[in-house]
Amino acid sequence: MIRFLASLFAGSPGFRASLVWVDRVADEIGADRKVFASALTEAGVNYAMWMKMFEAAAEEQPDERERMRSFALMLIPRAEQGLALMTSRFGKQAQIIEVSGRLAAYSANANSNKGAD
Repeated sequence: MIRFLASLFAGSPGFRASLVWVDRVADEIGADRKVFASALTEAGVNYAMWMKMFEAAAEEQPDERERMRSFALMLIPRAEQGLALMTSRFGKQAQIIEVSGRLAAYSANANSNKGAD
C-alpha cells in the first residue's frame, strides 16, 4: 500500500524523502520497513511532519544517531497503535508479530540503557 501511494506522489521529492526517513527509523529499530511504515500510516502519522521535526531538532541535539534514537522511541507508541489496527483488520500475521516484538525489544533496551547512565 505504501509503495502504491509513493508511486502516486513519485514527482514529489518531499514525499520520497519522508519515506526514506521512515525507512531509516525502521532500520534503527530493526523492524521490517514496509510493516513499520504501514503501521505508522494506520496510526495517522504524517511522515513529512516528523521528518521536519527531526531536522529542526538538530540544533538542540546535533548528534544525529542520538536524535534518531529519540525519534524512534517517540514513534514506537504510534507504530504499536497502528500494529493493533492492522491485527484487528488482518489477524495475527507473522510480520506484524515480528515487528511488534522488535518495537518492544528496542524500547526495553533503551530503558535499560537509561539506568546505566
